[in-house]
Amino acid sequence: MRIAIRDAITHCIYGVDKNPLAVDLCKVALWLEGHTKAKPLTFLDHRVRCGDSLVGVFDLSVLKDGIPDEAFTAVTGDDKVVARELKKQNKHEREHRRFAEFDASMNILTASRQQVNAIADDKPEDIRRKKELFSAFQQEGTPWCKDKTACDLWVAAFFVAITNEQVESKRIPTTQTVREYIVRGATVDLPQVKVARQLAIDYRFFHWALEFPEVFTNGGFDCILGNPPWEKEKIMETEFFSNTDLSSQIITTSAHRKKIIQNGLTA
Repeated sequence: MRIAIRDAITHCIYGVDKNPLAVDLCKVALWLEGHTKAKPLTFLDHRVRCGDSLVGVFDLSVLKDGIPDEAFTAVTGDDKVVARELKKQNKHEREHRRFAEFDASMNILTASRQQVNAIADDKPEDIRRKKELFSAFQQEGTPWCKDKTACDLWVAAFFVAITNEQVESKRIPTTQTVREYIVRGATVDLPQVKVARQLAIDYRFFHWALEFPEVFTNGGFDCILGNPPWEKEKIMETEFFSNTDLSSQIITTSAHRKKIIQNGLTA
């Protein structure tokens, strides 16, 4: 039974969390569940990943169409005039400079992951070999790193501040930036690339197909479990005061409760 659980953990389970501590705790929990005598702890770095599961490129084909114009809609702190000009520029790049073909390196990425998965977890040297291979596949200049940077540029357009200073320093990626990077293999010295990579670190961009290529080349996951986001927050007025010293005899009406909650008077 212990060996079967260990095999299921090794071959069937993936996880994502934005909190690095949660990722580490997940690995520890899985190691405890799958611990087997005479065998080392399994390698889980390639299956339990740190990132924001809701922020990133899910379908790599969107890179072919370019960055959506909505990415340049002005929000608080943005220069509306600059945003408007960037939106027009991006639209022109999307419509008049068509990207003939985009082919993410999914076959290469999948083959790389299969090399890691093919190594057994039976000996400490096996674990070290898997870790070395996994790290090597993510180094600068690899297909994975190039595709990830392209995805980071695409997502960064939604997060970078839109100001005239940012435009002049060429720190705002547009559709043409993404295409030039993919086609010409632009260097990391480009200001847009540096900005995108930093934003990816700050917001923990997570590109599912790049992180788990062997899953998506086979059609995706069979089952997904997660914490659903709350659609809206609803304050339960009576329960709100259940642990306070305020007497229910004093607060007799809903309007009174709402007023106190609004004013933050809970004691």
